[in-house]
Amino acid sequence: MNLKLVKPDSELESQYNDYISEWEKSEENIVPYASRRGGQDFKTLLNNWQIGSTEKAYEKGFVPATLYFLVDENKKIYGALHIRHELNKYLLSCGGHMVME
Repeated sequence: MNLKLVKPDSELESQYNDYISEWEKSEENIVPYASRRGGQDFKTLLNNWQIGSTEKAYEKGFVPATLYFLVDENKKIYGALHIRHELNKYLLSCGGHMVME
């Protein structure tokens, strides 16, 4: 099996719906939080994920971050990764992050 990280795009809509429905049925916390549906349609999610990766994220009190999905050669989604481009003061003390030295 070949796995790779990809940014979400319109071709992943069906696979995303399968992936996120499985999370929702489990009633577990969706991780990363940014990958949750939140009552939005896929087109809106794509737009929000794209905006969230730019400096416009600051306007909503966030830092820019990019969402990736882990997919196989058939584009089945196995997981997600939300990478913050930087940390702010709050995120340095809490809110999942890794510090590499």
